[in-house]
Amino acid sequence: MRDKVLKIGKKSVQAGLVFACTLCVLCGLFLISALIPKETVRENILTSAYRMEEQGERYLLEEGKEWTRMDNYADAEWLNILYSLDPDRPWQTMFESPIYVDFGGEEDSLVHALILRVEQELNANTVYDRYWHGTVMLLRPLLVFMTMEQIYWFMATVLAVLFVILCALLWKRGFAWLAVVLAVLLIPCGLEYIPFCAEYWSPWLISLVLMIYILVRRPGWWEGSLLMLVSGTAVAYMDFLTTETVAFGLPFLLLLLLWQQREPGRKAAEYLACLVRSGLLWAAGYGGALLVKWAGSSMLLGDDRIDFALNRAAYWDSGYGEADVTGTSGILENVRMLFPFRGISDDMNLLLLLIVILGALFCFVFLFRKKQIPSVCPAVFLVALVPVLRFLALSFHVTYHAFFTYRALYLTLAALTVCVGKMTDWEMVRKYLGKVIPFLRKR
Repeated sequence: MRDKVLKIGKKSVQAGLVFACTLCVLCGLFLISALIPKETVRENILTSAYRMEEQGERYLLEEGKEWTRMDNYADAEWLNILYSLDPDRPWQTMFESPIYVDFGGEEDSLVHALILRVEQELNANTVYDRYWHGTVMLLRPLLVFMTMEQIYWFMATVLAVLFVILCALLWKRGFAWLAVVLAVLLIPCGLEYIPFCAEYWSPWLISLVLMIYILVRRPGWWEGSLLMLVSGTAVAYMDFLTTETVAFGLPFLLLLLLWQQREPGRKAAEYLACLVRSGLLWAAGYGGALLVKWAGSSMLLGDDRIDFALNRAAYWDSGYGEADVTGTSGILENVRMLFPFRGISDDMNLLLLLIVILGALFCFVFLFRKKQIPSVCPAVFLVALVPVLRFLALSFHVTYHAFFTYRALYLTLAALTVCVGKMTDWEMVRKYLGKVIPFLRKR
C-alpha cells in the first residue's frame, strides 16, 4: 500500500513539473515576442486590417459555401492584442490581454476598431483576459516581415510540410493505411482552409507536432499520458476554443495504435484505464492553464476574473439567455458542413440519412467482424466520441460557430475508420467479393 501511495505521489509530482515547465516555456516565448517593437509590425498590421475590412469580419473563401467561412473578427482581436504588448511591462500585458474597442462607435466592428487604433495610436480601453491568446507570439515576429495574407500562405506551407513528414513516418512505422485514411479525410472535413485564418491553426499545429514526436520517440504508457498533459496546456494557451479536442484525440489515437502494435496482448481494460488517465491529465492541463491566466489577471486588475470568465462563458453558451439550441441540433449543424452532407438543410432528412449510413456500417461490421475483436477497439471508439460530447456540452457555441467547429469531426471520422478497420475480417470480405469480382479471388 505504501509503495502504491509513493508511486502515485511520484507521478503526481512529475505531472506537476511537466505542467509547470510547459506553461513556463510558452510564457517565455510569449514574453520574447513582446520585446519586438510595435513600430516594426505597424505597417503590416495596418495593411492587413484594410484588407480585412474589404473582406468583411466573417467572409467566405468560396462564394455560397458556408464551410469555407473565415473569421477576420477573431484575427483582428489578436492583432489588436498583439499591438498592445508592451516591452516595458510584458508580464502585465500578457495576463491582461489589453484591447481597443470602439464603444458606441458608428461601426460595431473589431476590424474597424483595429484600424482606428493603429492609425491614431489609441491606447487599449478594455481587456480580453478569458484566453491566453498564445498564437499572438507566432504572429508578432512574422508580422515584422509579412502581411496576414502572406502569413496565411506561409502557414499553409508549414502545415503541408508537417503533414507530409507525418505521413512519411507513418509509412515507415508500418501505418501506411493510417496515412491514407488521414489524407483521404482532409477534403471532406475542409482542412485545406485552416491556414487562411490564424484562429484555426493551433490545435492542428499541436496535433501534427505531437504526432511526429510520438512516431520518432515511441513513448511508453506513462510518457504518452504526460504528452496529453502537454497537449492540454498548449492548446489552452494557444487556442480560441475552436477544435481543441483534436489536440487530444489525434495524438492519443496514434499512441493507442503504437501500443497495440508493440504489445498486442494488452487487455481492453488497460487501454480504457489509460484513456481515462490521459483524458484527465489533458483536462487538468487545459483547465489549469486557464486558471493560471485568470488568477494572474485577477491579481493585476484587482477583480475576480475567475468568476467573471466562468459566468461569461456560461452566459455566452446559453445564447445570452435567449437561444433555444439542443445538443442534437448542434451536432447536425456541424455534420452538414461535411461532404457529402453539405446542402441538406432539413434536420430530419439529415438525421435519417445518418441513421441509414450508421446502420449500414453496423451491419457491415457485424457480418464481417473478426472472431476476436482487438482489445484496443473500445478505447478507439470512445476517442471517436470526444468531439460529439464536446458538441453536446457547448451546443450554442458549436451551432453559432459551426463554420469552424465542424472540423473536429475529422477526429471522429478517423477514429471510426480505424475502429471499423480493426474489427473487420478483410480476408472474409475479399472472399465474399471474390464471388462476384473474379480478380479478387485467390489464385
